[in-house]
Amino acid sequence: MDSKTPVTILQELLLKKKINPTYNLILNGGGTHEPIFKYEVAAADQTAIGTGKSKKEAKHNAANELLRIMKATDSAIHSLSDDVTSPYEGVLKENAVGELQDFCCTHRLRFPEYKLTRDEGLPHAKVFSWSCTISSFTTEATARTKKNAKQMAAQEMLLRLKDCLSDIIETEEALQTRSSPSKDVEMNEAVDLAIQKISDHIKTVNASEKLGVNISDVCFSMKDENLPDLPFLDSLKDRESSWFDTRDEDDIKDIFSKIAEEIPCDYKLNTVDSSDVSKVAVVLIVNSSPSWTFIAVGSSLHDAVKNVFTEAVKFMVKMRL
Repeated sequence: MDSKTPVTILQELLLKKKINPTYNLILNGGGTHEPIFKYEVAAADQTAIGTGKSKKEAKHNAANELLRIMKATDSAIHSLSDDVTSPYEGVLKENAVGELQDFCCTHRLRFPEYKLTRDEGLPHAKVFSWSCTISSFTTEATARTKKNAKQMAAQEMLLRLKDCLSDIIETEEALQTRSSPSKDVEMNEAVDLAIQKISDHIKTVNASEKLGVNISDVCFSMKDENLPDLPFLDSLKDRESSWFDTRDEDDIKDIFSKIAEEIPCDYKLNTVDSSDVSKVAVVLIVNSSPSWTFIAVGSSLHDAVKNVFTEAVKFMVKMRL
């Protein structure tokens, strides 16, 4: 029986109990060229969900997950081999974590934050879940290994971002071309000077101290000596993060406008499609040097706009700390 697929094994086990499993497709590809599918399988009072890059893969994973649940709760099938796995399980088709990191760099998004949210099961039948969060967006995936779960969460986030940003990439590129040449020259000179300072410092320290020199040192050198004074932005550095969260929409937009005028930079606000129909998603593109993109969601357009400007202001303040 071990050579059979999870769908076949589940069907045979349930037929002995005169139960027919029902499968429901709950996510049909996500509308992208790299689709993600989700199937839910139900039998009696037990359900399980499987995710995959094809309907067949998702269905197998759902059946496999339900088999694990049944084995833990039904003594009649304890003899089921632990080696029964989906033919797709363990096959990572690409490095989604790395691709997501590159995507965030390219489009100046906040880097993803990963969190292990589930670590359950017997030592020989572990189940892991990882969440991936960027701004207000969160995805989560479950697999039998931590690596697979993290990759799947990253992959789902990547597909979601590509779907959201597909309509505004052209706008972002247009804003990039309007960047001031003189500002770029000044920034390049600042970078060169900062890198030279770091290089000079490395030459004067021993090997153990060299390990502490990293890219953040370059940022601090640029910030302290080479960037222009930004008195209004600097006046916000002593504010607690929660203070920005309590500002209303008009107040936080006014704060952001003053910062944008002081830098100076222009910006563009766009609404984007959200996979959750109960939420509104917006993207704020800030054409500074470098440019940045912020994404936020809310229960209404006003909430989403407030959240995205709050995200941008908090980020800019943090960069000056």
